[in-house]
Formats: sequence, structure tokens, C-alpha cells
Amino acid sequence: MSDKFLINKNLSAEEELLNLLLYNGIQFRGQDGEYRFVFSENGKKWRTICKCGGSTVMIYGLYPFEVEESLSAAHTVSEINAKLAHGCLFVRDGKAAIRTSAGLFDAYCAYEMIARALEYNANAVMSFWDKLFMHRARLS
Repeated sequence: MSDKFLINKNLSAEEELLNLLLYNGIQFRGQDGEYRFVFSENGKKWRTICKCGGSTVMIYGLYPFEVEESLSAAHTVSEINAKLAHGCLFVRDGKAAIRTSAGLFDAYCAYEMIARALEYNANAVMSFWDKLFMHRARLS
């Protein structure tokens, strides 16, 4: 097989993610396969964490408020998960996150796959913000 086909090229999710972040001027921190940055839209601001391993980028959009532990909140999380086509919402120790991923299988579309996964994650965070915010933990 010829070297002109990049399909079998060993892809580095970390390298591809860094190229995307740098090209788009996104300020980030991190190293060794884990990178953090902040997104904001319409006055809402949240952290995003990307963890790279092999040819996969796992993306976590972290809500900045804690979610109460209640049956009502669990029901809302379940409703949101039923609507997510890619990824999931989970709550651990009151912290809520939307998790999505980008599996890179082709060097030609690796950049686009990561960009789409980041966009989907950001859109999901924004789409369910108000519904999840109704279940924020109240400080006593």
C-alpha cells in the first residue's frame, strides 16, 4: 500500500487536539494528555477538560454549580441522558458534567472530529443549563 494514504497513520489524539486549540487561539492549560480551558456563551461560563488517550479525546463540560442530591434531580439527569445522542450527563459528589468523545480513525478528518465533539459538548452544556440549574444545591 502506498504512503500517500493517511488512513493507517497512527493518530495521536493529543497532537490533534493541541493543533486545534492552538490554531483557534483557545487559551488552555495542561500537559501529558489532559488539557483545561474555559468556554462562555450568553453570560454562562464553564470549564472544559479534555483527556487524550491513543486515538480518543474524552471531553468533559463541567457545570460551575453543584447539583442537589434528590430524586427530582436524578429524574432530570435521566431525562437529559435520554435526549443526548452522543455522550452522557453524570453527577458525582454534586458536580455535574456532560461527557462526549471524539474517536479518531482517519487523519483527514481528525481535526473536524475533535471540533465537532467540542461543539456538541458546548451545545449540550448550554442546552441543559437551565433545566439542571433548577436543581442546584442551595447553601445552608
